[in-house]
Amino acid sequence: MGTGVLISMSIMHTKMITAKGKEAMLTKTRETADKIEAHFDTIENEIFNGDAFLKWRGSFDMKKVIIKKEGADVKIDYDIRLLNWPDGLSIKVYKHKALGVFAYLKDEEECQKYLNEKPVACRYWRESFYFSHRENLDSERYVLLEGNEMQDNDTHQCLEKIKCHLEEITNILSKCQ
Repeated sequence: MGTGVLISMSIMHTKMITAKGKEAMLTKTRETADKIEAHFDTIENEIFNGDAFLKWRGSFDMKKVIIKKEGADVKIDYDIRLLNWPDGLSIKVYKHKALGVFAYLKDEEECQKYLNEKPVACRYWRESFYFSHRENLDSERYVLLEGNEMQDNDTHQCLEKIKCHLEEITNILSKCQ
């Protein structure tokens, strides 16, 4: 009879440890999500107020999607565009599993018209095509494969990529006028 009591106490102790471990994991997930959201807030603030984006100030339109689920990694998508761009043309900054930045257009024919080459479909984004003359676009979009490890230098790299895409898109569109 003494053994049965010992087994019950052991099971109860294990459940308590498991509950504490689960709560610690949820806390860490929330802290990571808060940290990543703060980095994305920095990106947004720099785009709308930073000196590096001064020549486009007042011309930005941004759509933000943030998905938070209990116990799951935060997913964030910013779709950034200039108001004078063709419909469907944007720069996506995202953190799903990975962290990345790329320019895309939703219309394949329009994309081909502007790029003067067969457009490359964006991997994982249906009916979207890379709007760029660069090569290796599927791998070039990545800033960080483990997006949860995002740091200040990754935020700055995202901003640099956004600016490069803004300049490339401006150049491509100017050649088609």
